[in-house]
Amino acid sequence: MIKLTDLLRELDLRSGELGGSFVNDTSLYISFFNNFNFENAELMDELSSEQLEIVFNSEADQSEVRGKVLSEVNDYQLLDPGIGMTLYIVNTSAKTWKEYIVGSVDVEVMNNKPYRLKGGQIILTYISKPYRGKGIGTLMYYMVLVHYRTLFSDEILYEGSRKVWLSKIYGIANFFGAQVLDFYIPLTLEDAQDDSLVGSPAILSYVASINPSPEMVKLSSALRGLSLSEGEFGVYEYPEDTDAFLDAIVGLDDLLDIIELNELVSMFDANDRPNAIVVRTSDAVCVVKKVGKKLRSTVI
Repeated sequence: MIKLTDLLRELDLRSGELGGSFVNDTSLYISFFNNFNFENAELMDELSSEQLEIVFNSEADQSEVRGKVLSEVNDYQLLDPGIGMTLYIVNTSAKTWKEYIVGSVDVEVMNNKPYRLKGGQIILTYISKPYRGKGIGTLMYYMVLVHYRTLFSDEILYEGSRKVWLSKIYGIANFFGAQVLDFYIPLTLEDAQDDSLVGSPAILSYVASINPSPEMVKLSSALRGLSLSEGEFGVYEYPEDTDAFLDAIVGLDDLLDIIELNELVSMFDANDRPNAIVVRTSDAVCVVKKVGKKLRSTVI
């Protein structure tokens, strides 16, 4: 086996240049060698396309790869080169570099989310042409979720990404929902599939967590089985604190009477026979449900 560094030395470094700077398989492979600090990797910028093909199709010496394994599924690994936010999916059963380097995913580590929830937000993904249509995109999201324990979408969720969230992420997360204001509401699968709901400007992002915060668990339990898209519960904002809100609903025995309070601002309307309402006060989140003939409030 010839080492990649030796191969680069042997090639004529002045006979060609790369094309445009758009993302393609070539730029994926070159970024991999650069980010994992391969010796002489910077020389690839001077190679012709024919010379690059020789490099990419050469035998992969995986011992040259110095990176941290973040997640592993069968022959696939999620690797962190320890620089920047770009992680790489590799196939450890591969023979050549082109087979070994599967794709990349840019992940921003999020530390300032509601309830001090930490996790990863996928910014950009790229899968090499030989691996497209083989479920690698779904695998990529899964591996990121497993490592970071919580996964956030960005504000723009494209159709392909949304399908992955619904087909794979929903089923393995202990909490699946959306950020509204500065807290998270749980979503049923039907909610997450509802185009009008997901397209609402009130929803800032999806969130899926294997390890949700106590507040998320409590809210999910209080609203279990209820659909936001069907209006079985509504989401509202109240300008004053929780004590003021609880004082305002004393003596009321119907959720519709609470909804009609002048101070309440609707984020998502409930139907005319709601099972619960969620109210964000200035200092907490309250869930009000009808139990028998009385209303029961839970402060989260």
